[in-house]
Amino acid sequence: MIRIVAFSALAFLAIAPEALAASDNPAIGRWFTEGDEGGLHAQFVWDIRSDGTFAKDIRTIADCKVQKRWSETGKWTYDNSLLTSFTDVVDQQPVKPAPYIDKFVVTPVDATHATYFDSGTEITWSMSIAGKDFAFPIPKGCEV
Repeated sequence: MIRIVAFSALAFLAIAPEALAASDNPAIGRWFTEGDEGGLHAQFVWDIRSDGTFAKDIRTIADCKVQKRWSETGKWTYDNSLLTSFTDVVDQQPVKPAPYIDKFVVTPVDATHATYFDSGTEITWSMSIAGKDFAFPIPKGCEV
């Protein structure tokens, strides 16, 4: 009986990973953040979907000008405050070796804000919900 239950659980996971991703999860949503990483100022819009997939739109800024813009897509999991992203595609090109893996400790602040602590870079990102029509704002520290 234990083998049947274990097999059934594995079969469920194999065919429906989105069911795990969608369960009571504060990471789901379309999020915006900006800050400095690796000597660059960057802005991110991260759409974390309930089906277990994500899409990121990222741009780097120097001297208040956009230097580079790119997209990333992949899958994600969430377990006990740990969000793990598996990036498979960057700018419509498969990544090699795939996937790029990033891990974040998610701490909800309120209904529209959270912090994501990146365990790789040790940066804490302040996230804000971004609506579907959200556009990148003028970068912090730049004049209109």
